[in-house]
Amino acid sequence: MNLPYEIRIGLRYALTGRNDRFVSFVSLMSAAGIALGVAALIVVLAVMNGFHQELRARILSVASHLEALSLDRSGFSDWSSIADDYLQHPDVLAAAPNVQQQALLVAGDKTQGTLVRGILPQQEQTVSRLGEYITEGDLSALTAGSYGIFMGEKLAQQLRVGVGDDVILLAPQGKLTAAGFYPRLRRFHVAGIFVSGLYQYDSGLSYINLTDAQKIYRLQGPTSIRLQVEELLQAPALRDKLSNINPKVFLHDWTTSHGGLFRALVFEKKVMFIILTLIIAVAAFNIVSALVTMVRNKRSDIAILRAMGASSGGIMRIFLFQGTIIGIFGTFIGVVAGIPIAINAGLILETIENLFGRDLFPGSVYHLDRLPSLISFSDSFLVAGIAVLLSLAATAFPAWYSGRLRPVEALRYE
Repeated sequence: MNLPYEIRIGLRYALTGRNDRFVSFVSLMSAAGIALGVAALIVVLAVMNGFHQELRARILSVASHLEALSLDRSGFSDWSSIADDYLQHPDVLAAAPNVQQQALLVAGDKTQGTLVRGILPQQEQTVSRLGEYITEGDLSALTAGSYGIFMGEKLAQQLRVGVGDDVILLAPQGKLTAAGFYPRLRRFHVAGIFVSGLYQYDSGLSYINLTDAQKIYRLQGPTSIRLQVEELLQAPALRDKLSNINPKVFLHDWTTSHGGLFRALVFEKKVMFIILTLIIAVAAFNIVSALVTMVRNKRSDIAILRAMGASSGGIMRIFLFQGTIIGIFGTFIGVVAGIPIAINAGLILETIENLFGRDLFPGSVYHLDRLPSLISFSDSFLVAGIAVLLSLAATAFPAWYSGRLRPVEALRYE
């Protein structure tokens, strides 16, 4: 196969460097820098994608897509009729009553605050994945009058209790007497443990029966109605449509309560993309020094080629091709190394933690109990394309400089 002379000469300059070892070293380091930047960017984007998806899935598996809040402090007296009104809309799949209040749990000498949710077990499982997270006990045990409680695994560990043990629940609502303020309290038995994988819930969330919650907090009915919608991202628009159904109800969606967190994650991903792209740019522009040195060392070759009839454009294409080879090689190595690392990021982190005996991804800080990752091939192609384009841009000046050399000046001192 007869390749154009620009490609053949560019390949020879790029692959053989016995007479230009310094240039070869700089070119190799440039390719290595590009590979490192590409691999780092692929891994970081995969972790950010995985973190965003996993965090959203974990939060929304327990939190509400849409929630109708009672403007009456005593709760909904007839929640079922209000829920039926919302269920008339085709995009609302299910509804469940809910009491959400703060409490203090006491077990022996251990005390922990918790968010208490009063639920009806069957209805709750239509709007959340709580049933899937139960590791001990059966959710059906939360019957009215049983005074059973399900709590997160971390919360149970902090209280040092297990299934069958008793805890005292202290409600902040109480009564003021001549002897002082007395909170309402009730003895509960631990009926089950759940693990959602989200530290915020596993360490600070408890479930009791709806009727028991109404008795403890002196409510006439549930304080809110949780709604499950078909299209999660359409929740804000659906909220606006449903807000006119009942003017005595305040509707809010998951973007109101957790939207700031997810917007921060999206912004952080964009910032990290820009920062790591600058690393690739620095490595790519190392190609400039390598090619400028190559051009100066190859002045006699360039002069001979020009004397033989090569155009200035042909000389430019030789060095453009050479720089592009360096960029493509570095990008290829970065993609090949970055994708496996991104896929196994969680396993790699776990291995490092076991090796050094330290928790590098604490759930109390990062909310999740493991490092997630999700490869997006569109992101990988975008990273690879940017790296190649930056490499091509870095070759522009050396190529232009080579095309400007005059044969007579190049051969004067030869």
